[in-house]
Amino acid sequence: MPLRKRSVRALQMNEKRWCKAKVDCEVNKNSVFSNVRLEKLNTVVKKDTSAIGNYILVDFNQVNNLLRSAKCQYCEKQTLKLELGAKLGFSYNLKLLCSNCDENKTVVNTSLKSVQTSHDVNLRITQAFSHIGKGYSAIEKFCMVMNIDPFSSTTYGKCARWLDNAYTLASENIFVEIHREIKKCIREWS
Repeated sequence: MPLRKRSVRALQMNEKRWCKAKVDCEVNKNSVFSNVRLEKLNTVVKKDTSAIGNYILVDFNQVNNLLRSAKCQYCEKQTLKLELGAKLGFSYNLKLLCSNCDENKTVVNTSLKSVQTSHDVNLRITQAFSHIGKGYSAIEKFCMVMNIDPFSSTTYGKCARWLDNAYTLASENIFVEIHREIKKCIREWS
């Protein structure tokens, strides 16, 4: 009897390994209850992501093109334009202007100030790169690849110091709580 070719055998093994429909059917047949994973997926309430504060990378020109189709509330013409204002790290001031009536509609910052000195997005970028074990040079490389202006090394230093202080304070609070719990257990056992 001739041996099967490897490619045919590999296809059969992949079919067995990756066939999800058969596995779900077998689980439903063999158990009294329906497949718990599928049941959980069906009952999960989907959240509206627009209500949750998300950070995304966006092409500014695409947002500007989207706003050009919106009408100005004063002159009722489609002449709205989004302009970048002052910059602090990865946070910008956004100005929505109407080029027809020169109405300055809003000035909004792209990131909330979580601390008096630093914007939330700057803290998050600093924290993310420090968690993966990289520093300011990695942020510069990331910005270079993404064609984004990086924040200055002084802004990075401020964010890193603020995060270090926050981590130190949190660890001190945890140690105080642990010490209190240990004393409580010792009193109960004595």
